[in-house]
Amino acid sequence: MSHSTELWFPRDYQESRGEFLSVAEKLSGELESHTIESHGPAGESLSIDLLTLGDRDASDCLILSSGLHGLEAPLGAAIQLGWMRRQLASGIEPKIRVVLVHALNPYGFAHLRRGEAENIDLNRSFLRRGEERRGAPPLYEKLDALLNPESPPGGFDFFALRAAAILMRYGMTQVKQAIAGGQYEFPRGLFYGGKGPSETQQLLTPHWKAWLGQTQRVIHLDIHTGLGRWGELTLLSAAGNDSPWRQNVGKALGGASYNREQENAIAYEARGDFGLWCAEQAEDVDYAYYCAEFGTYSPTRVLRALRAENQAHHWGDPASAAFQTAKRNAAEAFCPARMAWRQKTLARGLALCESAIAHLQE
Repeated sequence: MSHSTELWFPRDYQESRGEFLSVAEKLSGELESHTIESHGPAGESLSIDLLTLGDRDASDCLILSSGLHGLEAPLGAAIQLGWMRRQLASGIEPKIRVVLVHALNPYGFAHLRRGEAENIDLNRSFLRRGEERRGAPPLYEKLDALLNPESPPGGFDFFALRAAAILMRYGMTQVKQAIAGGQYEFPRGLFYGGKGPSETQQLLTPHWKAWLGQTQRVIHLDIHTGLGRWGELTLLSAAGNDSPWRQNVGKALGGASYNREQENAIAYEARGDFGLWCAEQAEDVDYAYYCAEFGTYSPTRVLRALRAENQAHHWGDPASAAFQTAKRNAAEAFCPARMAWRQKTLARGLALCESAIAHLQE
């Protein structure tokens, strides 16, 4: 962990959790830890940790969550830790309720995976009432052999050329939707939503409404990486953000960051969306969920990294150089090591939190 005033990035899940708990214990909040059944690479226990701060009876609440996709957890955890340290230094209690959820997918964080232990992509798994866990886009079925080869990573398989040919034939919009929109038929494939509720969803379901307390308005910032322009933030709103208050929240959170054209350019429609599920759990609450996406590399590079990591996980030898390379490249794809990227995204993430709190305290 870098303890610089500019960088608070954890090297791995265990370090991130240790720092989160250490700072949380120094703050006057309520700390909860929920252990999951899955274990880390060395057999260590894993848990979702939650800290509640501020006015417990407030009618307004900020939720800041990290690690829904394990590979994307480092930036979210860094933002959480940075904000907590600022709170510790200021000694000023927020006038609202603040809930920080660390590592929604601790397995993925610990194992450098997007999904959890059953290969479930959590942002395709939170199905709402009436939705079914079955089916896959026809184009995904055609691309299965390209996306999910049943072999270890390594060697030159012309992925970039094959992907370019697919894009030329079908177009970016159709390909993006088919691949990333979610599928429920290929258990070892990318963007798999699962045949049943994930362990994370089962853990959250009985607690989510209680964590909101008596709040009537919620801004939920769920930190993600890997989609969009290098280092830039795009706020992706959940469908149904249609109340007068919710319509104004995005602009209040940073003006240019809430760019509907940019949102439409990089986004796609996905089943099992976490934000929609959260809002459904609190139907009597004005719930403004935003997937705060920070861009890294090109879509092709990110997909190639996910593909190789998925190959390594299912078909590779953990002791091999190819396995380690795939993991390292996947980590880089979602949390670049360049200091300029880390400084920019961390600063923007902390500013986003402050904007949300200021808006709720108006």
